Amino acid sequence: MDATVLCASAPNGLPSKSPSVHIGPDSSSPDQLPSSNAETEIRHTSEPNDIRERPTAVSPPVNGAQAVSSARRKDHYQPVDDAYSTRFATKCHPDADAVRAELDAFFGKHWPWPSDNAREKFLEADLYGFACWTCPFARSDRIVDCVKLITLFFLLDDLVEEELSLEDGKALYKRLITLAEGRAQPDRTNPYEWITYDVFAKMRAVDHDLTEAVFRAMALCVTSQVDEERNRSTGMRALLQQRCKESGARFASAVMAYALDLRLSPSEVASITDIEESYSKLAVVINEIKSYDKEVRSFNPNQAGGGTILNMVQTQADDTGCSVAGAKRILWVVCREWELEHLDLVARREASSDGCSETLKAYMKGLEYIMGGNEVWSGYTPRYQLSS
Repeated sequence: MDATVLCASAPNGLPSKSPSVHIGPDSSSPDQLPSSNAETEIRHTSEPNDIRERPTAVSPPVNGAQAVSSARRKDHYQPVDDAYSTRFATKCHPDADAVRAELDAFFGKHWPWPSDNAREKFLEADLYGFACWTCPFARSDRIVDCVKLITLFFLLDDLVEEELSLEDGKALYKRLITLAEGRAQPDRTNPYEWITYDVFAKMRAVDHDLTEAVFRAMALCVTSQVDEERNRSTGMRALLQQRCKESGARFASAVMAYALDLRLSPSEVASITDIEESYSKLAVVINEIKSYDKEVRSFNPNQAGGGTILNMVQTQADDTGCSVAGAKRILWVVCREWELEHLDLVARREASSDGCSETLKAYMKGLEYIMGGNEVWSGYTPRYQLSS
């Protein structure tokens, strides 16, 4: 692998719930995130040989027989389902085990689990691990609330997708947005309401401005998920645009900024629009690939998605006539190409004559950790495995 290092003690090369992966500094201070320039150089000089090497040049053929002989020297394409490893560094938060223990107790006690089996499946999915992998440098005094909020986001998404009608999902999210904004008081007998209200109230007490950014990203995401327009997205471009709007990518980046206490100026935000878009589409497509099997398994034409599986893997397969496996391989190659483009965008922004503050560098590096961490977590969580 290139930058991603998995825990050697876990079965099948998958990280355990107590991962010992540490790439970059051990400190949780955002000012000590690895230098983007240094890591970019390492990544470009440590590419897999089969990517960097080119076929040996041969002399121009003088006749048709030689041309055929030359062509036969090249290896035939062989489909490989295992994608090349990401160039983005990965690291798990050092407090991951303590955070899991605290939130296991919290959600185990307060969430309305329909059965013991449902609670066990939740624990096995390691939803806490997502935030611990995507915010590895979160401040110790903010990590618990960040993980709690992201876990709540997952649980509500499952509730709306799997159990509620489109109209009921709209009504629930409308109520929760009002509570998250602090414009209403929660029903203390309803855990969906009071957990949402309390976590946002606590985060606002710590940092009002950055919490407002988290709230706006969350509100855009959940309202887009129950928007009837999402069912009308056809073709790869339209679906990608819709997915970027409704995905949790912008929500995750806002949580990351809160977790690391990173404040960008309006001009800095405007200067990285292309980097934000690059990050969003990368995060979206990788999530589409990883979650496809789960979506097919749980697909219900009576739910919000109607009679269509709204996943880019299915759309790629339909548009090109490829098999689903082939569509996944195509999308993996697209993602790896986008990674190269993303690193180039970051390098150019850091070298810009406008200057690049340490805060902006830390934020852009944080986006890379979100993408790399999401890929690691998605690769081992039973949430996305067909056998779960």
